[in-house]
Amino acid sequence: MERRILLIGMQWSFMSHFRALPSRPLQICSKMLTHFDFKQFKSDFRHLDSRLINLDDVFIEKSKLEDAMSELQLSECSEYIKRSFWKRLIEISWSHGKQNIVNSLLMFILESPNQHSHHTLLSVLKILAHSGRFSEFKPLYYNFCSGLSPQEAVVFSADIVSCLCLTPLYKESFFYLDLAIKNGMPLGQFLCILVGAAKYAPYVEVFETIDLFHTHGLQPSNDFYLAFVNRVDIDRSVSAMHYMERLLDKLSVHEWIISSSIITGVKRFFERRGWTGTLGVKAMGLLPIVFAYF
Repeated sequence: MERRILLIGMQWSFMSHFRALPSRPLQICSKMLTHFDFKQFKSDFRHLDSRLINLDDVFIEKSKLEDAMSELQLSECSEYIKRSFWKRLIEISWSHGKQNIVNSLLMFILESPNQHSHHTLLSVLKILAHSGRFSEFKPLYYNFCSGLSPQEAVVFSADIVSCLCLTPLYKESFFYLDLAIKNGMPLGQFLCILVGAAKYAPYVEVFETIDLFHTHGLQPSNDFYLAFVNRVDIDRSVSAMHYMERLLDKLSVHEWIISSSIITGVKRFFERRGWTGTLGVKAMGLLPIVFAYF
């Protein structure tokens, strides 16, 4: 049996970034721990990153964090810094692998989530989701949503969806997708729903979600293909083969753009099941055309 699929090969790249926080004085706390003194960060947020890199990764006592919160609220720094400090602290600690600091901050914030800003809670949700801590994610998510106004639900919809799609609760994302559609928001930022479906949804729902986005002129991202191929690759059931072929049919019909690494993953999928395959590339214009034979 020979199958020929015409695909346009193109690499996808994604970049995430944090908004730079303004330079403002931050004098909030007397001594905390020997290894963790908030006075180090009294100048402004720009120094927080460099300071944290050199901190010992120690667990911060709850009482010290409570003292820090009290002094932060009593300080003369701006409301923006007060709202953003814990978000900034936990994000930087996470990005630099300070797991003990992160865990102490998570415990502290999860014990009293209503004392923290929406932005801080979104950062906590994302860390919990990335860490696979779904049992902690779920109650915090529902607590967070209960405190949102209808307007805030729209404003934070893309951020909420980016968290949900890392978890088995990904189907909650469709509520926010509907809000985005009703409010005329760009839907490309919601394509992560497809990635969540590729990981957690029944195969039938995966393709229903593909079709839903296609009606809005959107196609799956490279992250979706990676998640889907990885899933079917470890699925030895007959349905895995059926739905891989169904995906290839869609690619052939729509001539959707995917990367050469995904093509290689598809080839590997079939080879592990006793098929043989080759890849060939033919340049057409500025983009290579990738042919896969099975």
